[in-house]
Amino acid sequence: MNGNFTDVISYKKTLVNHLISANEITELLLTQLNPNLTTEEQLQNQVLDFDFTPEAEDPETVYLCVDADITRVPSRTIKEMEITIHIFTVKSLMEYVLPEGPANRIDLLSDRIDSCLVRENFGIRMNLKSSNITKPFAGYYGRKIIYTISQFKRGYE
Repeated sequence: MNGNFTDVISYKKTLVNHLISANEITELLLTQLNPNLTTEEQLQNQVLDFDFTPEAEDPETVYLCVDADITRVPSRTIKEMEITIHIFTVKSLMEYVLPEGPANRIDLLSDRIDSCLVRENFGIRMNLKSSNITKPFAGYYGRKIIYTISQFKRGYE
């Protein structure tokens, strides 16, 4: 099976794995550490490969959602994509204490995600398209970040 969306599925999985392998990102996502679980197990309900809006009964935590859209297919071997990253949390978890003082957790995550994907050259050239504040649910605050990938060759990985 190698349709147009096979690459999207593979790319989102690789992108999520890349993000959760970065300690500077996971330390901001994990508000409580459980030594009996791996990082991946602890993040399984927080890092998602689809857009998500929490319900009132969902735990108050930090969420990172990754999704991808094909925006154009200029040829049989190339497609252009947009990667959308949503990061959000409840107000009570917004503050993150750094050695130099408190900081905004969403701002820190935005910077570290951007660094991980763009500045560290994730392997595919990604360009920041936009970044917007979002409030996905009452009491939640976050950011929606959109990257573009041009000349994305089919058969990634």
